[in-house]
Amino acid sequence: MTTMTLNIHNKNILESLKQVLSNMVGVEIESVNSTADDMDETEYISSSATMMRIIEKGDQEIAEGKGTKIAVEDLWK
Repeated sequence: MTTMTLNIHNKNILESLKQVLSNMVGVEIESVNSTADDMDETEYISSSATMMRIIEKGDQEIAEGKGTKIAVEDLWK
């Protein structure tokens, strides 16, 4: 596997490249990150497939009872 990082400053070019790459066999677009100024923290995290897998794994573990409850009063001890 090869990772490619592109710094694209034109949104039209970015959209065109995403379209071309998404139609190519064997190419996976894992994430497209804009600058932090363009999106809030939730958008930034949810734009990353890796982060979403981590969050979903945590949600599943909580649903299975594997989480640990901590009282709010105990957070700063």
